[in-house]
Amino acid sequence: MRISIIGSGISGLTCAVLLRDKHKDCKIDIYEKRKNEIGGNCFDILNKRSYHQKYGPHIFHTNNTEVWDFLNRFSDFEYYQHKVVSYINGQLQKIPLHENDVSLKEVNISEFNNAQDYLYNYIGEELTKSYFKNYSEKQWGIDFNKLPVDIVKRIPLNKNDEDRYFPNERFQGIPSLGFTTLCKNMLKYSKAKIFYKKINYNNLPESDLIIFTGLIDDFFDYKYGKLKYRYIDFKFKQYDRFDQDYAVVNYPNDYDFTRITKYSNFLKNYSFKSEIIGFEYPSDNEKFEPCYPIFWDIESRQIFEKYNNIDKNILFIGRLASYQYLNIDKAIENVFKVIKNI
Repeated sequence: MRISIIGSGISGLTCAVLLRDKHKDCKIDIYEKRKNEIGGNCFDILNKRSYHQKYGPHIFHTNNTEVWDFLNRFSDFEYYQHKVVSYINGQLQKIPLHENDVSLKEVNISEFNNAQDYLYNYIGEELTKSYFKNYSEKQWGIDFNKLPVDIVKRIPLNKNDEDRYFPNERFQGIPSLGFTTLCKNMLKYSKAKIFYKKINYNNLPESDLIIFTGLIDDFFDYKYGKLKYRYIDFKFKQYDRFDQDYAVVNYPNDYDFTRITKYSNFLKNYSFKSEIIGFEYPSDNEKFEPCYPIFWDIESRQIFEKYNNIDKNILFIGRLASYQYLNIDKAIENVFKVIKNI
């Protein structure tokens, strides 16, 4: 049995590992369009001098023991509890908000048509403007009163003095040698051959099973049009020293970037010679990385369904192929469900 997997991100590599577990004698080929990059948007660079994640900060967190045990087959994890602050009025404020700092109102979310009206009624106008309104408008590029409630309805509120961003996630951490090494270990275990080549519907390899994990509209050469994404321009600067105690600081109201990431704070057991600092600039420019699907756009959902139904013999798995935003653990969970049924 020959299997072709298009894309070497977490979803594609999880497919390869699980298929190797099920079918010891299958032949697996993986096609990756980014030359010499393994791991998709989790790709990172770790050496004695510095550490950074090329496509923005990725922190693994989950309550799923099966997913946690699966990844620990391929890497140890550095203990890390994610904490985030927002730069507001010249000071660093904790994110998420604390319940005792917010005068919550009982509201029925179904009564509101947009994110702004909902948060104005839920936590008040002042906190909404300080923490969420400007940040969301920078992030998505449209007015806050035009964003759907789904964008903000799950805004977390921590209890007491809890300052972790994922306080209810049992397992958290960063691969001790980076995500790229974890992904290379998955690739090695799967015994898959990797080819650095872009594959679309017009040049499919001969296979008994094809799994696609990339941009689904690009795969079909935009036959029905382009899906809408919010793109991110990742800019990096190197410093001998950069004074930032937290790995991630949000900037909702100041500057054009949305956040600054100090990647060395993810791996505290290393003594790096310099700091690689990441700045994120959301954009509509397609030359940057398509990171966030505009999933509420009705036209895009209709276009996606057309692509999704062109060829039922191809499995479309992963964040880009399924046109939804997925954390790492949820992406792996989805693969578990699909592969178990093969």
